[in-house]
Amino acid sequence: MARYILTIVGLGIAAYFYFEAQGYPTAAGQLPALVALVVAGLSLLISVEAFWARRREAAQGRAPVTGTAQLPNLKGVFRATVFASMIVAYVWSIEQIGYLLATPPYLLSSFLLLRVLRPSLAILVTALIVAVVYLVFVVLLNLPLPLLPAW
Repeated sequence: MARYILTIVGLGIAAYFYFEAQGYPTAAGQLPALVALVVAGLSLLISVEAFWARRREAAQGRAPVTGTAQLPNLKGVFRATVFASMIVAYVWSIEQIGYLLATPPYLLSSFLLLRVLRPSLAILVTALIVAVVYLVFVVLLNLPLPLLPAW
């Protein structure tokens, strides 16, 4: 269930970025459109993998018989919902407070929520990602990013 929620949110975000990129100049819009298509494809793969995992479990006799009630993994659904909400809030906050203020809390909380890095390493990786994106997009490609709030 959680994977299907992430698929829907991923497709929504990919669609948003794809259609936003259509309003950019041709050269500037190619990368966001490509990234949106990759995100959409990966989001669909999440559901495909979940579907095949259920089929494998059913074939091995581990899945419940059709017609019986199965409680979803509420912890996984909750974490997926929180993570999806964080993504939506991050996309919204970039326009409100800028990339430099929105990205570090989002990345750090994502690493901690998903438990993929130790907290000390998560801080280091967050700083490196923010710096690399800034260098690539602002310094090297000279693309305008909303770095700070426009208030």
